[in-house]
Amino acid sequence: MGKQKKIKLENGDILSIDLGNNEYAFARVLSKLSIGHCIEIFNHIGDNPNEYLNINYDSRLLQPQIIDSHSLFWLGKEGNWDVKDKNKNFIPPENETTKFEYGDQSNPTLIDIFGNKEEKDSTDDNRYPPYIPKGDVQIKKIIKFWRAKKE
Repeated sequence: MGKQKKIKLENGDILSIDLGNNEYAFARVLSKLSIGHCIEIFNHIGDNPNEYLNINYDSRLLQPQIIDSHSLFWLGKEGNWDVKDKNKNFIPPENETTKFEYGDQSNPTLIDIFGNKEEKDSTDDNRYPPYIPKGDVQIKKIIKFWRAKKE
């Protein structure tokens, strides 16, 4: 488990995620939220951290996820994540439809990747992922699940 260098993430940062066994997943920071950062994880697994150069940016492995960036990049408490590249000109797509849900069942609220909140309509039967940041172990489990599902 490598200790990180107190990195402050920015939109457009390209991340490598050490999955173990010489496998690396790659992600991009979409936005900063009050509880962490929202990232998109690409459908590309490499055998070294420089494989980020081969990412197809139009091919996501799964829907965007919220990470506990404070623990991963500032405290360095878990995992081996690194910023491989910075794209200062990156602008997250305005048409991103991913939303997360929080609150109890009597008053559920939806929040998008930009932090915009709205009440969940009582007729909306969609299940949204919880508005909770994930750490290294949770993200790796999710990647493993979606990789197996796509095979």
